[in-house]
Amino acid sequence: METPSEGKAGKGSKGKVTPGDARRRARGGSWVGNFWPFKKRGEGTRGDREKGSWGRKERVPLRDGLEARGIREPYGPVGKAGTRSSRRKVSRGERNALRRLSSEAEGRVARTGAFALPGLEGRAASRTGALRLRSRRRTWRFTRRFYALIGLVLALVLALFLRSVVGSRTSRGANPAESSPALTTSELSSLKVNELGAVMILRYGRIGEEGRESRSPENFRRDLQLLYQQGYRCVSLSDLVSGEICTDRGFTPVAITFWGADPGQVRFLEGDGPPEVDPRCALGVLEDFGREHPDFGATASFFLGKQLFGQEKFKERKLALLRDKGYGLGVAVEAEAARIRDPAEALDAVAGVVSAVRHYLPGFVPEFALFPREWQEMAGRLGTEIPLDGESVRLGAVFYDNGRPVPSPYDGSFDPARLEVVKVVDPSLDTGGLYHWLRYFSENPERKYVSDGDPTTVTVPRPMVFRVDAGRAGNRRIRNY
Repeated sequence: METPSEGKAGKGSKGKVTPGDARRRARGGSWVGNFWPFKKRGEGTRGDREKGSWGRKERVPLRDGLEARGIREPYGPVGKAGTRSSRRKVSRGERNALRRLSSEAEGRVARTGAFALPGLEGRAASRTGALRLRSRRRTWRFTRRFYALIGLVLALVLALFLRSVVGSRTSRGANPAESSPALTTSELSSLKVNELGAVMILRYGRIGEEGRESRSPENFRRDLQLLYQQGYRCVSLSDLVSGEICTDRGFTPVAITFWGADPGQVRFLEGDGPPEVDPRCALGVLEDFGREHPDFGATASFFLGKQLFGQEKFKERKLALLRDKGYGLGVAVEAEAARIRDPAEALDAVAGVVSAVRHYLPGFVPEFALFPREWQEMAGRLGTEIPLDGESVRLGAVFYDNGRPVPSPYDGSFDPARLEVVKVVDPSLDTGGLYHWLRYFSENPERKYVSDGDPTTVTVPRPMVFRVDAGRAGNRRIRNY
């Protein structure tokens, strides 16, 4: 009768060993060994050892002569047909004894798989009583887990590659400022990126004959060409005030405005067909320059006055044209209103202009207002709200005709109720207008706004980080260099 340690163990046998236990014992009893992708030759599973598939190929005859030397039979009594369950594990002492015997061998028989021992010459080892010794030389071999791990890594690399290819295809046609990679620190320094620099808001008056308060169409086009060559790009007034600046990297935003709704700003040519925009008026020159230089982003805002561009029969059509093309529309009081010193009277003058515009453009709500410089002392009492037909209309910003660039919209000193515009006049008479500030920023490039090309970040030099207004920056990431 076989014991649980001999022969096949029956159900409920206390000596039963599960396959998982056998694997853990073969690897030193640690669960880590079950997942380790490498193993050394000679450190196979228990089943490998029982099958005799590990170590050197030399076989030692066990049944003949070993008992005489005090060595027990390493596998114990053999069961039916030499079944695996009838064999037991060889102890370390028995393996060491067999190694000592092998070192005393006088010779090997290459093809029979047997070698001579003292007193056992000429006897070949049988398969049932042979033991393969552990190899002294340990070599690494790969398991199936290793190849599975390699396959998993290759699949992950392939997935990342496909994702990058699909992402590059979907980003085609997107805004270059959004899809372009971030600038390095050296590139930021070479471009002198500073999104806390000053921005010019240019104020044009009459476009016609050249004079102190007017520019000719030819000189207006020269102004645009000069701005373009010196790295300025147009932004709308509303985008500037809200901080939604999408200027390309290395360029400086500039806003163009027209004051008073002079007939030279928007003029129609009368003919047999529908009216067309005069190419010599301000709107015609600006749009023609924009077609020649698409990256200039030609746009402007109009501060409307009571005369509304003249040409009575075309007033409604002109206002509708500006609105449909996305130009900003605000209000400006007449020049004689500069003498007003009472805030209530000043707001009544603004409401009068809005009512005049609503006669031709029903439902008109101004985005901005341009006040004379003399009203700047009342700025704290005027605020950004005006009473209109029993309701209060809030303006996006209020500008004063004072002649200085405005701070960056991300700067803590930016105040939408106290912004200024820069007049554009004849360069020979320019003491604080466009050409004065162009020379100033050319000599002091670190003081002007220079974009990093990424609308989701606010990039500033490290010494200026403390000036960033986190509230106005919103969700944009603040970066310094």
